[in-house]
Amino acid sequence: YIIAFHDGFLLFLIAKIISGIGVSLSSGTDSALMFDTLKKLKREKEHKKISGKKQMITNIAMAIVFLMGGFLFQVHPKLPAILSLPLITLGFILTFFITEPYNNKSKLTISNSFNHLKEGLKLFFKNPYLRYIVLLSIPIVITVEIIYPISAAYLENISIPVILIGIIATITSLISAYTSKTTHQLEKNLGEKNSLR
Repeated sequence: YIIAFHDGFLLFLIAKIISGIGVSLSSGTDSALMFDTLKKLKREKEHKKISGKKQMITNIAMAIVFLMGGFLFQVHPKLPAILSLPLITLGFILTFFITEPYNNKSKLTISNSFNHLKEGLKLFFKNPYLRYIVLLSIPIVITVEIIYPISAAYLENISIPVILIGIIATITSLISAYTSKTTHQLEKNLGEKNSLR
């Protein structure tokens, strides 16, 4: 809403802070909810396959949005943000209808949150495989999170048209969609160790 109807660096900064909080709260939560749901259904062995399909659908949706966004931006720079508001609002409303597969046995308190964090850290330091995955992921995720948001600005700075930037983003999202769908099979064929090399 802020980006759609307001201008100025300060308001943009506020919007990005709100967005960052939202991403932090949802990051990992969706995966945990999916795994717990599959566990409840006794289908946890399908987690990698279903997670890949979910990521594929996400990337296809992003590809469509990038393609449309590039054209809409040419009409008016605020148009992509304005037209996304109904879908964002719908998504926000739908989150209130999500139910957890297991009933919470303990209340959400600061003490319980710290205990949960301690258990997670204990598991992290105890499990070498988990440590390897996390430490391998950190530099990759940091690099992507830094480069990806500024890539569009860089491409525009070197005089690449916004429509073409949208097309480039669409193609990369479709490639990501394909790899997301096939990654679990590739890992199965190569084995976990070889697929991480």
